[in-house]
Amino acid sequence: MVEKIKEKTKGKSKIYLIYTAIFFVMSLIIYFIFIKNGKTFIWNSDGYNQHFSILYNFNETIRNAFQNGIPTFNWNLGLGIDVIGQFSYYILGDPFAYITLLFPMDKLDLAYSLLVIVRMYFVGIAFIAYCRYNKKETFNTLLGTIIYTFSGFALYAGVRHPFFLNALIMFPLLLLAIDKLYREDKVKMFIIVVAIAAIMNYYFLYIISILAFIYALMKYLCEYKEHGAKFFFKKLTKAILAYIIGAMVAGILLFPTFHAYMNSNRLGHAESTVYGMKYYKTLFVGLTSNNSLYWSRICISSIVILLAPIMLKNLNKNKENRTIWYCIIIGTIMLMADFFGSFMNGFSFQSNRWVFGYTFLLAYMVVLNFRTNLKYSKNDLLNMGTLLGIYFFGLIVCHEKINIKPSLISCVFALGIFLILYINKKLKHKEKILSYVILLLVMGNIIYYGNDLFSPKGKNYINEFIDQNKVMKNYNSYGGKIKNYDKAINKIKERDDGFYRISNNLYKNTNIALIHDYNSLNAYLSIGNQFIGKLAKDINNRAYNSDTNPLRELDSRTKITTLVGNKYFVISGGDEKYVPYGYERIKKYNSGTKIYENTNSLPIGVFYDNYIKEENYNTLSSLEKEQALLDTAVVSEDVANTKCPNIEQNEGLIEEIKNKTVKKVEYKITDKSKLIKTAEQLKNEDIKNKKKVKTSYQNTINVKEEAQSIQLNIKDAYYCELYVEIKNFNNTSSANKYELNFKYGSVEKNKKIRDAVDDPYYFKTEDMLINLGYKQKHTGNINIIFEDIGEYTYDQINVYAVPMDVYKASVEKLKQTPFNLTKIDDMSIEGNIENQKPGILQISTPYTTGWKAYVDGKETEIINVNTAFIGIALDSGKHEIVFKYETPYLKEGIMVTIAGLILATGIIIFEKKKKKTENI
Repeated sequence: MVEKIKEKTKGKSKIYLIYTAIFFVMSLIIYFIFIKNGKTFIWNSDGYNQHFSILYNFNETIRNAFQNGIPTFNWNLGLGIDVIGQFSYYILGDPFAYITLLFPMDKLDLAYSLLVIVRMYFVGIAFIAYCRYNKKETFNTLLGTIIYTFSGFALYAGVRHPFFLNALIMFPLLLLAIDKLYREDKVKMFIIVVAIAAIMNYYFLYIISILAFIYALMKYLCEYKEHGAKFFFKKLTKAILAYIIGAMVAGILLFPTFHAYMNSNRLGHAESTVYGMKYYKTLFVGLTSNNSLYWSRICISSIVILLAPIMLKNLNKNKENRTIWYCIIIGTIMLMADFFGSFMNGFSFQSNRWVFGYTFLLAYMVVLNFRTNLKYSKNDLLNMGTLLGIYFFGLIVCHEKINIKPSLISCVFALGIFLILYINKKLKHKEKILSYVILLLVMGNIIYYGNDLFSPKGKNYINEFIDQNKVMKNYNSYGGKIKNYDKAINKIKERDDGFYRISNNLYKNTNIALIHDYNSLNAYLSIGNQFIGKLAKDINNRAYNSDTNPLRELDSRTKITTLVGNKYFVISGGDEKYVPYGYERIKKYNSGTKIYENTNSLPIGVFYDNYIKEENYNTLSSLEKEQALLDTAVVSEDVANTKCPNIEQNEGLIEEIKNKTVKKVEYKITDKSKLIKTAEQLKNEDIKNKKKVKTSYQNTINVKEEAQSIQLNIKDAYYCELYVEIKNFNNTSSANKYELNFKYGSVEKNKKIRDAVDDPYYFKTEDMLINLGYKQKHTGNINIIFEDIGEYTYDQINVYAVPMDVYKASVEKLKQTPFNLTKIDDMSIEGNIENQKPGILQISTPYTTGWKAYVDGKETEIINVNTAFIGIALDSGKHEIVFKYETPYLKEGIMVTIAGLILATGIIIFEKKKKKTENI
């Protein structure tokens, strides 16, 4: 008996051992280029700015949990963020992240890279589990497993966003759970898989849930329809209940995260676009190569082309084939229609990150239709060759502006497989050897497109990754831009133990504050606070068209950075021209790095004794709004009328702000290349040429060569910040992608707009507002350089001087009624204030329902102040103020999790007892 069990276990484990060996060899060959070039798997964009910095912070938090507890609020990023609401997308529910706790902190980069390989390994394990449950042949299962595990999506996303691989693991397991529900009427696995997927990442839970529903529906129609509608609805009801219970188990993360998403800057702001012919050509070519747009990265072994006709032939013979085929048809329609790209991305911009489900179907098609005896009829071979030929000629048609060479080489591998199948008829008893040759060809095909992805001779993807042993060096030097950045931060912390924020002049996405533990303006996160986004848009911050980091460094604008509590400014040598007004140098390093302190800095809380309603605030220009935020509190009409009855509106405040905030600077345009035609010139040309006269015309700039420019020769302006504004600016070319550089003396600023056709992160930018810095005397030329060819239109170009005497007076007034901070941590803010007049206290942290306020021990309503921040109304007098933070819906989430665990446990026990009863 024991021997039989051992033999049975050995048979089951054999496939895992073979897979492990194949995986090791293929991984070593594909990723050897990283070892050879001394690279980590940390992508020098989101990997560096988000994934690793968050992992580092996560490790520090967990390792110090016994001493410091687990914070639910983090002050390091974006004026303050909710930890669960933001980090659950990246790390909190990822079981692989907890493995990094076994590594020392100075080896986290190694742990990060190793876990990419570990995740990929488990992608294959999940695929094998699905195949084994469905009793597929070992060889076919191995063939499908390596195709799915090393698909283009897995190779590309695995090193770009490692946690994306978790979705590739959970998807086959969810389909397996559906199969168990159909066959065995059991929901235990369904509950467990949904719970784990929900804990791992809510975004991919959404994706795999939709894909799984399509699979379940097709499975019923193709395999279980004869059981009747009652059977289906019974299974559906059980699945829904099991799904709800699984989601309930994850409630502790899902509830706070859903609240964060519904209040995010991303929701409703992204613009979806219509797919063009370029997309469809790229999709066709990208079936077997690394070409893709909108994340439609399929790139799978070309053996799928050969076996597609076999699947079609077997539709009536094999019910499972029908299920997979119809799922492929639906998946293809979804890839073709731009609506589904948006729908699968939460009704945001198109992003087909669900395409791993499509590659699963193609890989499983191989499992179903590959014959280990290699016995295919002449008609089968004819159909295979015909389809391969059609695909080959389709590639030729799509060759213009698309690199089809990798796809053609993939076709060569398919041709090799086809020839083996063809000559097999003339060989006897060689099927096993030839099958292994086919396996090697499939492996070779995958290794080829893996090499094409990473190699400098191919896509050169490897160039986008950080060198080994340079990860922390990059963080310590702000990506090589500010030497001794870590020392500067530590110097500030040694000098000042109060609450303040630190910024610099770099226009870059980064969460470096998580590494060095200081309070920054930046927050590069997937779902940033919508109110911060609104503030950035209101003042036309240079970064506001980014939903993931709308503040960055607020373009080093003096007024708004002071309002949000920025006290220190760190720059590299030679960047003194970017230092805002009112900062004094306090430290210089031999490397040239300098630290400046804001002599006009404000605390986290500021008090206003007047207000304006938001409807009046919205009549102001961007620069006027920025001044208004220093002079008055901006509140909604309801709050103003009901919660602040003792505050009288200053009716003349609007006009006062308009009169004192900005002054127009006169300039003359130098247009050596004659790029500009004014609206009047265009109108006169139409009249002269007897063309139809339009109702309105815009000034145009026709750029025929890269880096052409115009100059604005400005009249002298004194003691002010200088801004250039371009109103209603647009690129009328079809791509709508462009970059403008602004050069003023040694000051350089740029503005990049993504491609409206090819880039899902495109935002329309109507007005540009660029801060060119503070000087005692502004004079000379502002160069506006158009880096991209195209025709640009605009209504006006304005140059503004923003005098600093007005700013200083406003700050001095705010300081007259100080908020004295006595305590601040990750759960609360405490302080006191003595205000002679009734007014509004603003705290410079993003508005969210998680905050509660207590004035002299009594709870008072939190209001949204200045479009972005929390605040409270105060009567005149001395007050003790306490703000307490609780993650929204965390308590409710915990209660739901407990209820879900009880229900799940009950169902598991019930199914065990039922199984025992059935076995008696």
